Amino acid sequence: MAHVDGFPRGFVLSEPDDVLQAQDAYDLLVAKAAPPDETAELINSIVKDCYS
Repeated sequence: MAHVDGFPRGFVLSEPDDVLQAQDAYDLLVAKAAPPDETAELINSIVKDCYS
């Protein structure tokens, strides 16, 4: 099962193919994401650029 956030509410996927696609999408996001310490620095630099 997988939960998909949405507006105004999320929904649950239970079909095996849908869950597999959701897992593949999540795995891709994890693979592309910067490490947490780099992410915090990146967010701080963007905030400074946008709000300074």
